[in-house]
Amino acid sequence: MPRRRLPQSPVGSREPPPDDVSGSAVSGIAERHEQARTQPNPRGRISPNREPAKQVLDAPSVSRGSDDGTPDDRRNLPHPETRTATYSGSSAAQPPGRNTLTGSQPLRLTVLGRMRLTHYQDDGDKHADLSGALAPKQREVLAYLAAHKDGARRESLTTAIWPDAPKDRPYNSFHATLSQLRRALRTATHGAHSDITIHSDGHYALDRNLITVDLWQLSDALRTSRHASDDEQRRAEVERVVDLYSGDFAADLSAEWLEGPRESLRRDVLDAVSALVRILRGEPEQALALLERVRVLAPYNEAIYRDIARFQVHLGQHDAVARTFALLTTKLAEIDEQPSEETSALYELLQRSRSAD
Repeated sequence: MPRRRLPQSPVGSREPPPDDVSGSAVSGIAERHEQARTQPNPRGRISPNREPAKQVLDAPSVSRGSDDGTPDDRRNLPHPETRTATYSGSSAAQPPGRNTLTGSQPLRLTVLGRMRLTHYQDDGDKHADLSGALAPKQREVLAYLAAHKDGARRESLTTAIWPDAPKDRPYNSFHATLSQLRRALRTATHGAHSDITIHSDGHYALDRNLITVDLWQLSDALRTSRHASDDEQRRAEVERVVDLYSGDFAADLSAEWLEGPRESLRRDVLDAVSALVRILRGEPEQALALLERVRVLAPYNEAIYRDIARFQVHLGQHDAVARTFALLTTKLAEIDEQPSEETSALYELLQRSRSAD
């Protein structure tokens, strides 16, 4: 696909950068050629497809299975919300101390960055990291259910996680993994909790009475930022998005189904940042600081580096431009790539303009 030529910002001007400078480059992540370079996929091409959201069917009750598969109590499924998270991601470890990001739920699942399951006790004053008790497939099941807040059909989940399961026994591995997960949780929490899933007629979901997920909070912040009534609210929500998005969805897991949701989340976050940069066009120092934060999260996205360079020129930080392009060149070399012609042309233009001043 041919690269879209971005509008050039006025060089050397002390006027605020135009809207198309602060918005178009970052939002270019939505284009396919920028998507492919936002993050490398060492296991193959990024899937362009997003799995449709799975809505939980209204059911009067659900079963929470015991280790042998027999129901041990009955509980209502949560009512579907307006929008279901259909992407996955990963977040940095939750800092020790009181669990300020949950309500009364004793468990917090972190899927942005490295996955982590934390058990909070005594109203959040004490906590324990349960991550070491979880096997890889158990983590993957939790990640899948985290990406489908309102739940998912057993068929879809097993097809994604066990694509080579025997056709005559497609769910054996899934049920065995759930059973092992219950035992692991019971042991790790000293009997306080054994099951964090609920199900009805083959539809499985995480129990929101017991667990909260950072991805759900990020999804809420993204949705609120899109529908904010004013710039102040939008700015606050996007800053919250940047704080929450501290890494790729389930960064320590590698599975083909993760790539589509992972890329979708990354694109949504960058689109939100693009909107905030436009709001901050009259505050170039703030806009530059925001772009520098986002660059760490998307280190291979050339559009971000181009916007950084434009703002650096606008602020008179001419020496920093060369360092920005050198950093981009180094990062792209990690994935055997080089800066595009568009990026190289912008760098040469900015250098010529500096010489002419």
